[in-house]
Amino acid sequence: MCQRQVSAHLHIKYIKETGSWYTIVSTGCGDKIEMAQDVWCCGSCNRIVLFPDNRYKVIVVASDETGAIELLLGDLQIRTLLGIRDVQLLQQSTEEEDFPLVFKSVTKQKYTVKLLIKEINVVNKATIYWVTNICKSFIDPNSHL
Repeated sequence: MCQRQVSAHLHIKYIKETGSWYTIVSTGCGDKIEMAQDVWCCGSCNRIVLFPDNRYKVIVVASDETGAIELLLGDLQIRTLLGIRDVQLLQQSTEEEDFPLVFKSVTKQKYTVKLLIKEINVVNKATIYWVTNICKSFIDPNSHL
C-alpha cells in the first residue's frame, strides 16, 4: 500500500459540522463499539466494555494560497489544539449543541500540519486527508521580517 506524509502550512477556515464529533471506542482495542442489550460490546476484541473511551473525530476545511482541503483531525490532534480531554468536553457540552463552541477556537488560525496521503486519496480520489501531527502557527514565507 502506498502512503506518504507531507507537511503544509494552512489556515483552518471552518469546522464541518456534520456527523458526530466523537466516537465511542473499546478500551481494549480502540475500535468503535456498539450498544447491545444495554451494554457496550466490541466485535473486534469480542468483549463487553464497561467503561468505553470517547475519541474526537472532526473534519475541518483548511486552505493555503493553492486552494482548500478537507482534513480529518483525530483525538490526539484535537486534544493538542484544545488542551482538554473528551470527558471534559462532554461535561461542558449540552445535548442541543451538536458541535461544542470550543471547536470554533481552532478556526481562523495558522497551523503547520503533517498530512497522511493514502492510496485511497490517490487512486480513489478521496478528498479527506488524515492529519498525523499539528501545531499552531508558522512563519509565513511571504511575510517580510
